[in-house]
Amino acid sequence: IIIVPAGGDPANPALSGSATVTSGLNASIVAHLTETGQPMLSVFVNDDSPILDDMSRLVVRHLAAAPAVDVALYDDDDLDEKDLVAKFENLTNPNEQQGEVPEDDYYATISPAGTNTPVADPLELELEDETSTIAYAVGSLTDGTFTVLLQTIELEELESGQVTVVHGIPDLTVDVYVNGDLALPNFEPGTVTDPLELPV
Repeated sequence: IIIVPAGGDPANPALSGSATVTSGLNASIVAHLTETGQPMLSVFVNDDSPILDDMSRLVVRHLAAAPAVDVALYDDDDLDEKDLVAKFENLTNPNEQQGEVPEDDYYATISPAGTNTPVADPLELELEDETSTIAYAVGSLTDGTFTVLLQTIELEELESGQVTVVHGIPDLTVDVYVNGDLALPNFEPGTVTDPLELPV
């Protein structure tokens, strides 16, 4: 995978990396910032294993220019009551945590690790039956580009290799090359592609 500024020369990539595509693979390739604000490319293999009926999987990925955080998931019935359903603690960039909860509407808060002081407005989440929702925290709080991007995966058997590309570096439109071919021209920040079918 080669990423260059839009119109740039693939021989001089801004970011590059690789992933082996196997039958049934479901992966996400994410361009994002490190904790200190440097561009980075990370590959995550998505857990698409079956779960119980009426349950949903939530995956939280910390890919923002920020230190460790705690992510709290609350029942959406009453924001004042703050009925805690799950908590992902001391999550560092570029790592992930996941859990399974009943399908429902929730809201999530992101706070510096060990505190209860959210760094942004609560995020509303509709977690559906037998679906994995992946939340990517990207951008930077200091320059006002922090946001959360969402990807969903239906948890069913996949018959081909699929890759989702996530662009989490602010203010940089890029071209993405896969195996030497231009796959995503003028790929803009804050974009999550539909799954791309790739040969195994």
